[in-house]
Amino acid sequence: MRTSLILHFDLLPAVDMLSNAEAGKFLKAILRYNVLGVLPDNLGSTSAILFQQIRAQHDRDQKRYDDISAKRSQAGQAKKSSREAQELLELRDRLRAEKGLPE
Repeated sequence: MRTSLILHFDLLPAVDMLSNAEAGKFLKAILRYNVLGVLPDNLGSTSAILFQQIRAQHDRDQKRYDDISAKRSQAGQAKKSSREAQELLELRDRLRAEKGLPE
């Protein structure tokens, strides 16, 4: 799970249209959704519209992050398996050499 979120600067004009109190609720709603997955129920109509945009962006970013993370994990496991196999072959060859056995 990611521990950060990206807010794009082009959101600023829309957030500037909110009162400070509503902007605070909006920010808390974004953070709660990103950390806890909780959908807000106390936003005004403008904040709710902005929230839906942020939510869609977050969901896309999270899917992309999860996909990349899974691919990297699979690649790491494959590399580990390959390295372990190589180590076993080297051990086998070393034991054969110590015992004077043909390869």
